[in-house]
Order: sequence, then C-alpha cells, then structure tokens
Amino acid sequence: MSVYWDILQAVEASVDAVSGVPATEVRYDLEAFQGDPCPLVIIAPGPEGEKHTKLIMPNGVWYEYPVLVALVTPGNRKSASGLEAYLQLRQDVRNKLFAVKLAGVSEVFDTGMGTEAVSKFAAAVGTNYRVTGWLMKYRSAETRSTT
Repeated sequence: MSVYWDILQAVEASVDAVSGVPATEVRYDLEAFQGDPCPLVIIAPGPEGEKHTKLIMPNGVWYEYPVLVALVTPGNRKSASGLEAYLQLRQDVRNKLFAVKLAGVSEVFDTGMGTEAVSKFAAAVGTNYRVTGWLMKYRSAETRSTT
C-alpha cells in the first residue's frame, strides 16, 4: 500500500471513531453526489498531491500529504436549532484529525490544518447544506531510493 492510501484510510478510521459521526466516504475528489446520505463526511486527497518538505542525508525525505475532510450536514434555516450539537461534533472531529500521530501510519509524525480548500467546496454545494471541514497536512518521514 502507498503511504497516501494508508493516511486516507487512517483518517477515515479516526473520523469513524468519533461518537455521532455520520457516514464517511473516501473519494478521489471533494465532491457531493445526488443520492449521498446526509450527514456525510467526505475524505479526499488534497488538490496538489504530496510534496517533499525536507531532505535528510543520506537518503531520508519528509513528505507532506494534504487530505481534505468535509462534514456535510443538512442546511438549517432556524438560526440556533441544533447549533450546540453541530459545534460539538465539529470540535470532536477536528480534535481527532489534529492529533500529532496518525494511528496505523508509523511514517506520520506531524499534522497541520487549514480550511481554504473546503470553503470553495462549501460554496459549490449550495445553501441546502451546511459544509465545514479542514485541509489536513500530514507530514511523514520516508526513505528515498538510491538507485
């Protein structure tokens, strides 16, 4: 298995472990389809793919793997109805994702977080849904081939 695939699977398992999390899907891209269950957590590789961040002599390298995670819930036109439960679920998922280590992927040793790419997805989904999420960046230490 590739490190990227292992990371996606570990992120899915981490999100699934949060109490109250709806269905999760790992996809090629961050996109919602007609007929998707809602609420839903969508997990996808980041748009630019992995990049190396540091070389360690003689053959070590650090990579950063971007992973998009979006929590899609039904839109709610009532200003505060269910808000506390929604914010708690969001916080619980965020805390699970932002752990220093990623269970099951020994190469990962650091995590970063942003939101910009998920904001673009939220705008594309429309107002019938509430979308929140994160662009996670998982840093790994790996060995380069010398041949």
